[in-house]
Amino acid sequence: MNRIYLVEAAMSKKRKGITIFDRERWSDGWLKNKEEGNYKPYFNTRDIASSGNKHRVAGLKSGGRVHHLLSTNEYFQFLHLEFDPNVKNIYDQYMLPLNVTKAIAKELDIKHPKYQNSTGKPDALVTTDFVVELHTGGKKAISVKAKSALKNNRTLEKQALEKAYWETNNTQWEMSLDVNLKNNMSINLELLYPYKVLEPEDFYQELSKKWLPNFFACLSEQPDLPLSDIIDKAAKNIGVEYKTSVNLFFNAIWNRLITFDFSKNLQLEMSANELEVMPNDCH
Repeated sequence: MNRIYLVEAAMSKKRKGITIFDRERWSDGWLKNKEEGNYKPYFNTRDIASSGNKHRVAGLKSGGRVHHLLSTNEYFQFLHLEFDPNVKNIYDQYMLPLNVTKAIAKELDIKHPKYQNSTGKPDALVTTDFVVELHTGGKKAISVKAKSALKNNRTLEKQALEKAYWETNNTQWEMSLDVNLKNNMSINLELLYPYKVLEPEDFYQELSKKWLPNFFACLSEQPDLPLSDIIDKAAKNIGVEYKTSVNLFFNAIWNRLITFDFSKNLQLEMSANELEVMPNDCH
C-alpha cells in the first residue's frame, strides 16, 4: 500500500545558538545537494519546534524522496500538489540566497530576518515552503500561512520579501492560507494518498483492467445503492475480496479514472449518486 508517512510531536530539537559558520555550512550543504541532483530540504522536521503536528511523507512526484512538512497546513498543501496533474516535481523548505534577500530587504526598507536566539543575531536564511516544477516547464513558489498570522506586520514584511525574491526571478509566487486548506478536499486527499500506487504494481494494473469496467457497469445499473455495495458487487464479479476492490476504487480516484464531488466527505456508506461518483471522461 506504500503508506509512508510519520506524524511527530511538536516538541522536537531545533537549531539554536546558530553562528555564521553554522549558517554557511548548512547553506553550502544545501546548494551542493541541489546541484548534484540529491535535493534535501533546508529544514527537516527535527530542526524546528512548531505547534501541532509535523509530517515526513514519501513523495510520488519526487521519486520517493521524503518531504519534511512542518505543519498540518503544509501537509495538506503537499497533498494538493501531489494530486495536481500540472505539477511535475515538488521541493519543500527551499532556501533563498542570503545576498539576494538582504539586498531586497534593503530595497523594501524592512529588517532582514535574523537568528534572534543566537549570539550577535546573524542574518537568517529565508526559505519558501514549496517550489514546484510544472509540466509546462515553468515553476511556482508557494508560501503556506495561517490567515490569523497575517495580522502580524512582521509576518507581512517577511511575505513581501519572499514575494519580491520570486518576482525578480520571474517565478509565480502565491500565498496558500489554512482557511482554504482545512476542508473536505484535503481530508479526502489524505484518505486517498496511501492508495496512489498499489503493490505489486504490475499485478494491480492488470487487475484494474478487469475491475474498472465491472465497477462502471454496477454503478450504471444501481447508482442509488451505497457505494460500498457497488464496490462489493464489482469485487464478486471478478472474484476478489471486498478490501481489494476498495483499494482499486481509491487508486482509481487518485489516478483520475473515477471522479466524485470532492467537496463532500468520501464515505462508502453514501450512495454513488449522493457523492456524484462517475467515470472521469476528461482523463
